[in-house]
Amino acid sequence: TTKTTTKTTTRRPQPPPQSRQHKCRHYLSIVFALHVLILVWRFLYMYQARKQLDRTDAADADGAAAADDATTQNNVHPVVIDKDSFVYSKKNWDAAPIIIPHYKLMVFTTPKVACTLIKHTLRTLMYSNNKTTTTTTTTILGDSFVHDPRKNGLLYLHDYTIHEANHMLTSTEWTRVVFVRNPKVRVLSAHLDKGRRNNGTYLQRHCGLLSTITISTFEEFIHEIVPNCVDMHWLPQAYRMEAHLWKYINFVGRVETIHTDLERLFKRIGA
Repeated sequence: TTKTTTKTTTRRPQPPPQSRQHKCRHYLSIVFALHVLILVWRFLYMYQARKQLDRTDAADADGAAAADDATTQNNVHPVVIDKDSFVYSKKNWDAAPIIIPHYKLMVFTTPKVACTLIKHTLRTLMYSNNKTTTTTTTTILGDSFVHDPRKNGLLYLHDYTIHEANHMLTSTEWTRVVFVRNPKVRVLSAHLDKGRRNNGTYLQRHCGLLSTITISTFEEFIHEIVPNCVDMHWLPQAYRMEAHLWKYINFVGRVETIHTDLERLFKRIGA
């Protein structure tokens, strides 16, 4: 009888391929790490900004002080807003102006007035020493995050005390900026973006309108939606801030000439 022996070879087990869930966790961890980095950077920047404001001379020029009778307790800066003011609130992403303390710059962004471009530009100014952070975050999260004050790493007026806010709104040392746009072109942009895009889902969420109305013509948008749905994307630009604050704006740019106006602004603040 012939005995036959079979030689068995043991194969080294191969590691299982990464699951989709594992890749998703890895991506989320990267996004979370970026958010933490932005929060830490924002805290440090805010700390430096507060130190800079503390060193600001308490005796400001009296040009703005003569514009309002109500003054603070030390009788230096006018009290032009309180904690309930629209420009100091957190109810709307574009309510409070953006602050770049290093350049003593305050910018009032307005929806459908190149606000995405302006916010990206302000992030570049604020994080000019850390370009990797701005580039990487924009690449991973896209453009939409730049509008969310909780994610974009920018400072807003409501991040400061009410006394500091009044100082920044009235001091002649600060540059207060607003950009404007041709109203007809702006409302057309609002119609194409919010009325036609994604079958008008924005209007369904924010205006409570029927789907048959949301996919509207421009004429229907003007006559049916604009008068009956209050929204910052098509409200007149004059409503961007309280009426009495417009006299403190000392730099006005236009979307139609935004590149030359931005160059003029950078030259003025020394950026």
